[in-house]
Amino acid sequence: MTAPAGVARLFVGLPVPKAVARMLARFAPPAGQGVRPIAASDMHLTLHFLGSMETAPVSESLHAVAAAAFSLRLERLGVFAPRGRRRILWVGVEPAAELLSLHELTATALGAVGYEPERRAYKPHITLARLSGEAAPAVLEAFESQPFGDAGHEFPCRRFALYESVTAPAGARYRIIESFPLGAAARPE
Repeated sequence: MTAPAGVARLFVGLPVPKAVARMLARFAPPAGQGVRPIAASDMHLTLHFLGSMETAPVSESLHAVAAAAFSLRLERLGVFAPRGRRRILWVGVEPAAELLSLHELTATALGAVGYEPERRAYKPHITLARLSGEAAPAVLEAFESQPFGDAGHEFPCRRFALYESVTAPAGARYRIIESFPLGAAARPE
């Protein structure tokens, strides 16, 4: 399958199975003033955010990635505070060797199209919601006090994907442009 041509806001990620995404959505606070939960259908684990790039060359570079299928284990709930009072609510993912290998392999492949990986350490996570400074402090307190009984829950990763991020007033939506299989049978030798 050939990706459509043109410039788009791109990232590479791992899709989250629907059942796992529905379970994770229960931990996100409801939408409200300053609270934007991520729709279960948009949940993913980002490997690399690329920004605005030509789609076809990025897709072509990712076809060179050959990696084994693996499983991911959910660890705990957490919060990032990337800018000012904005907060990102997330569930952490165990940084398994296979995941870190896929992160490296995709970075190397993307180097062919001029991508330069972030310098900060990779912290695998699935974003559940974004909070602005308008969110009531009780929202963050309620999120952080939830027991995460599904810690240790595993799910299979059989593919990674090239996504397009489409921004809108209600928040970004994500569309898979192309999927790439993982596993021994995924790539001819």
